[in-house]
Amino acid sequence: LPHVSHYFQDPHTYFRQKLLVVGGRNSAVAAALRCYRAGAQVSIAYRRSEIDKKDIKYWLYPEFSSLVSGGAIGAHLHAQPVEITREQVVLRDGVTGALSKVPADFVLLMTGYVADMALAKMVGVGLAGEQDVPVYNPETMETDVPGVYVIGTAIAGTQRRYKVFL
Repeated sequence: LPHVSHYFQDPHTYFRQKLLVVGGRNSAVAAALRCYRAGAQVSIAYRRSEIDKKDIKYWLYPEFSSLVSGGAIGAHLHAQPVEITREQVVLRDGVTGALSKVPADFVLLMTGYVADMALAKMVGVGLAGEQDVPVYNPETMETDVPGVYVIGTAIAGTQRRYKVFL
């Protein structure tokens, strides 16, 4: 549907809109906070019983947990989406199986991230293993292509299996 996306872009898109963020790790929390600050009515749905602060950047978690506990950001825990319509998302409670409906003008499915290594491939950087980890010198961060450097979480490649957290 046109109001559902796996990609978070401009938080102002959701100003004065009902936004459901699906996910419970760093990307979901960061998106929820940014949209809340931009004036969205934010709820978050996560399949587990809690959003673990070990999975969230330490500077985001206190604000996020405070907004959730104060009711400014709605939290639906143990919840999995089973249907998305133009007006709402139907969630199934993972414990009881009960269904609930959450009104949503937009839905962000922040359920995982895989880095796009296309640029590295395009310039000829060597990529190793199933994670496409760039070949680079850890002292200088220069790849095996002279003059091309790698930074940030890209040093771990696609991160299909989470390795580097900055």
